[in-house]
Amino acid sequence: MDIDYLPLLVDATPDDILAVLRDLHWHQCWDDPNANAESTLSPDSTIDQWRDDCGLQPWKQLAEGMNNLWSVDIPLPEWKRVLKPSKELKLRDVCELLARHAKVPRVRPIEIAGSYSTAAAHAAS
Repeated sequence: MDIDYLPLLVDATPDDILAVLRDLHWHQCWDDPNANAESTLSPDSTIDQWRDDCGLQPWKQLAEGMNNLWSVDIPLPEWKRVLKPSKELKLRDVCELLARHAKVPRVRPIEIAGSYSTAAAHAAS
């Protein structure tokens, strides 16, 4: 079965954002022997921990990179409020900020025998 349709774009949740940041970190660990593969990013990770574990740039470059990655245009003053002071602020704040602006794809459910199924939509794509 060949179904061609775009996924739904829905408002991101903080959990969606954190899941992507964790995936990015996991992929980075495969490519960068200096990345901290032992790290488990959590909402309670400090910005310093996140930056150190993932080898991220200073806050302005990080903010610009996140805007680019998530296709958002969050002003630098808003980013600064969640990134500085980096020893005190938590990744939770970054996830919440991005969730207010970003969209994430969701698979559209398909109808099979009168019922809608997201799992079947994954299998059909």
